[in-house]
Amino acid sequence: MKRPLLLLLLLAILVAGGIALHARRAAARDRDRELAERLAGPLLPGVPDAGEPLWNVTLTGKNLALLFIRGVARETLGADLIRQTAPPWPDPLPSSSVWLVGAGTPTASRFFESLLDDPDARAAWESAPVSGRAFLVVNGTATNLLPDNVRERGFVPLKSDGAGLRERLLSVLEAESARADVSFAEERLTAGVTIVLTNHPYDEEPGRFRRAVGWCCERLDFLPLDSLTDWASEERTTPPDPTFPLKTHVLSLDIREGRAAPCRMHQSGDKTMRQLELSVDASAPLAAAFRALLAKHRPETFGRRYNPEKSDANRATVTVLFPDRVEARIVPLADARLRAFLLDLLRLLATPSPGADGPHAESAE
Repeated sequence: MKRPLLLLLLLAILVAGGIALHARRAAARDRDRELAERLAGPLLPGVPDAGEPLWNVTLTGKNLALLFIRGVARETLGADLIRQTAPPWPDPLPSSSVWLVGAGTPTASRFFESLLDDPDARAAWESAPVSGRAFLVVNGTATNLLPDNVRERGFVPLKSDGAGLRERLLSVLEAESARADVSFAEERLTAGVTIVLTNHPYDEEPGRFRRAVGWCCERLDFLPLDSLTDWASEERTTPPDPTFPLKTHVLSLDIREGRAAPCRMHQSGDKTMRQLELSVDASAPLAAAFRALLAKHRPETFGRRYNPEKSDANRATVTVLFPDRVEARIVPLADARLRAFLLDLLRLLATPSPGADGPHAESAE
């Protein structure tokens, strides 16, 4: 009598386990289907792709703290000049300084006068391309101000280490922030996340088993094992993940105090990349929903720490910003926690009204 009961109990457990497994797989398929649809569709439904920012000027180098100056339409920016605080990046990545300038304002004109007159910038622009330790990158409408020989490329190596040019440009911006006729604001970061999704086929190195077979074949060179040796060293091509589009996606969202405008966004795309940048005031309803999302998923714990010297194909780079630090992570596209976070984030962005914590109506101000 006991044996049939035990068999029935075991059968019930197996059936329940099978049903639960099937339900989990069905839920994962539904999640992946919705995620694919949202990534293929508009990231901010009802908001057209914009041409903002109008221009960027970036000064970067291996041992040089990044200087990033962005030209944004004055009505979008809400001020003539904004300095954005940035947390320190983990070693060995350099820290950064980020400024937003109202395009077409006297501040922008004076900044470009200083840039065009700077001896380091002139020396780079007036000579043939050379290898350098630092680089000045200009793109967008600002390229119209550049000399003809650099207008097309915009990416110019400097003959100097870039430190002097960086200090001089910062001095110009600091002086502008102190002028009585310049509207200036300083935005302080309270939370943020930047996600870069790349999804391309790539060649994967042989795994541990194949490497072990190759090691054995090398030591058995008295046997005809050429075909087995070739198989052990052959790279395997991994196809793109069908859930994600082939375009690179860059999603950047942050919450800041002291904002000059309640919500600022930039959405653009071309054949190879789609980009979304959204910045909201710390007191906005969307900010509270975004904080709750970060607390729920904790993306700073995804995957492993980012290593700039290691190649990571078909991975997501997830950078989580805190007021005092930056956490940069590398996550496989197949990671279930990454997919759940992305789906919740895209659902939040698709919310049509600020009363439901959506960004769209706030962006019209």
